[in-house]
Amino acid sequence: MKLLNDNCDDSVFRNKRNLFVPAYYEGITIGIGQNINRYKDDTSLMSIRIKELKNDEQFKKYSGTASNSKNRIRKRLERAIEIFDK
Repeated sequence: MKLLNDNCDDSVFRNKRNLFVPAYYEGITIGIGQNINRYKDDTSLMSIRIKELKNDEQFKKYSGTASNSKNRIRKRLERAIEIFDK
């Protein structure tokens, strides 16, 4: 969380309408957490991956309305990990 706080603005977990998006929070924190050493050394790459996640159609498909089913959560987090593992 410190890495995000030190390197991102207040909109990191927000959409274009400035609403907090729980799926962004989950995806970003888990994706970065599983690759923390990579992003500590390259915060510009972290910013690129966050933008990529927010624009990823597959991630969006598993987010939003009725997205709390086990299958959609699993697929959403798998996609986030794929994005941040690059």
